[in-house]
Amino acid sequence: MFKIFDLIHARSILDTLREAFWSYRLQILILTFLSLINGALEGIGLSVVIPFLSFFVKDEYGSKDAVSKIIEQLFSYVNLPLSLRTLFFFVAFLFVFKGIILFLITYFTNFIATNYEEQARGKLFKSVLESDWSHLSKQKLGYLDQVLITDVNNSSYLLALVGTIILVIAKIFVYIFIAFEISRIITVFAAVAGLSTFILFRPLFSKNRLANERQEGVYKELSHHVNESFVGMKSIKSAAVESSVIQRALLFFSNMKKNRMDLILVSSVTDVAISLFSVVFILAVFAMFYKTSTFNLAYFSIIIYAISRIFAQIQSLQSYLHGVVTAVPYLRNLLKYEKQALASRESDSGLKSFLFSSGLEFNHVSFTHTDSVKDTLSDISFTVNKGQTVGLIGPSGSGKTTIADIALRLQRPTTGMMLLDGVNVNDVSMQSWRSNIGYVSQDVFLLNDTIENNIRFYSDTVTHNDVIEAAKLANIYDHIIGLPNGFETIIGERGIKLSGGQKQRVVLARALIRKSF
Repeated sequence: MFKIFDLIHARSILDTLREAFWSYRLQILILTFLSLINGALEGIGLSVVIPFLSFFVKDEYGSKDAVSKIIEQLFSYVNLPLSLRTLFFFVAFLFVFKGIILFLITYFTNFIATNYEEQARGKLFKSVLESDWSHLSKQKLGYLDQVLITDVNNSSYLLALVGTIILVIAKIFVYIFIAFEISRIITVFAAVAGLSTFILFRPLFSKNRLANERQEGVYKELSHHVNESFVGMKSIKSAAVESSVIQRALLFFSNMKKNRMDLILVSSVTDVAISLFSVVFILAVFAMFYKTSTFNLAYFSIIIYAISRIFAQIQSLQSYLHGVVTAVPYLRNLLKYEKQALASRESDSGLKSFLFSSGLEFNHVSFTHTDSVKDTLSDISFTVNKGQTVGLIGPSGSGKTTIADIALRLQRPTTGMMLLDGVNVNDVSMQSWRSNIGYVSQDVFLLNDTIENNIRFYSDTVTHNDVIEAAKLANIYDHIIGLPNGFETIIGERGIKLSGGQKQRVVLARALIRKSF
């Protein structure tokens, strides 16, 4: 049962990696090629040490391994003597060249990872902002920034791990090959012992995965709590409930600590156990072969080093695999969040420009929220003529805000239609429609920026004179010029430095500057 579960889970991880990183397959192939070169150079450099040591220990090296024979043939081909001096320069060249390759691997890996971060964040943010209002209204405050930062960071780390794991696996095979050429028996025992560690520590991967899934959820809930608390800080202060808000945050911090300690424990147990296991194995091999007649210090030093490196790389591989298991929940959440946003993309099939000369008509409009069985609006019909001022009066929940949302085309009628001069508004371009509508909501939205930039509101076509004119129309110009910095005054988070009425007037100026119909 455990084997089946492990296979299913491993397949699930591979499917997730393929879905997320398939577009980077060429870069991963290049990393694989560079890793193989690096591994080969490391193997050649290690094999050269055998004849190199023989100059000091006075051992014969006539029965060399395959790589050593190739090295001797190479020296013979270029008419160089196999001397201590030539070997020294050859080893130096190999290590310099290997260092260059390793630098290229590191640089290329980080280049791919940072490039992925930039593209993933841009794509996700774009897809979320282009999703429809029904999707956006369900999002929790603070979740998106956690996905953009924490989830993307961990996903980028996972992509970098792919290149690192390829490098480690290449080194493992190189060291196994060298050790096998010197002593097949010892190498087989070492390979079996290394494989046994994976089987022995298999349950720890599940514990790691579960702890990270919990941690990923805690990060988002904490972010939501912090953002929500700061938005409503005035209400929290006025109700004297700071202690309750703090206690809830402390609970999140406690859960984060517990999950973090679980992850550290799992990683530490693996690292310490493999280190001890490798030392015991090497000592056992030394005890077995030290008194044999075939004992050769040069060869034995190389195989001991190779075996120690095999265990070190296995230890690294275990650690990196724990890293994969750690990062996968974040990658899955990133993919899920993006899929949900793309599936809720705001549709815009309109091609016509906004033209308004007669009236805006609601024609038998009904609307029902997706999470409700009761109509918010039921068969509503009315017409607003151009130049006419209309007020909607009704009790809370009667549908006044819903009518405004439909007019903004944030919501679509369940039945019926909205007409502009007799034309179905769905035939009008969404961009053209909204750029001709001014909107001042009950809950004003202000940037932590200057008053002028709040009135401009991301518009590149608005001039300073336009801002002044709009401020005068909104009857806030005199207050603005009375401030020390005038229109350049920073109004704070959500306009905290302004009164409630002043906030409304800044947003009113923002609406008036659009010269809407």
